[in-house]
Amino acid sequence: MDAEVLCLSHNAVFTGKDDINAYFDRAVAATEGYHKRIIEQARSGKSAEQIAEMLGAEVYSKTQILPLDFFQKNCAVMVQKSLAHEGLSASE
Repeated sequence: MDAEVLCLSHNAVFTGKDDINAYFDRAVAATEGYHKRIIEQARSGKSAEQIAEMLGAEVYSKTQILPLDFFQKNCAVMVQKSLAHEGLSASE
């Protein structure tokens, strides 16, 4: 990116191209890691609901600024999108 300032919606501001690019590199790596975990969990027999509950609980344990079910519902969307991207259904 050719940006000098990046304002995140909830908690941070990055300045300078190097810091902004490093942030996006970490964000992409984290996204890929979550996707891989979701697919591995689904292929091991866990349901989409179980995966979302587990991931939501992990996020909640780090920041309890909103109720647990908020994080689990948001993770459910992420799980659905990861499964769809991989060509898997939520019931597989």
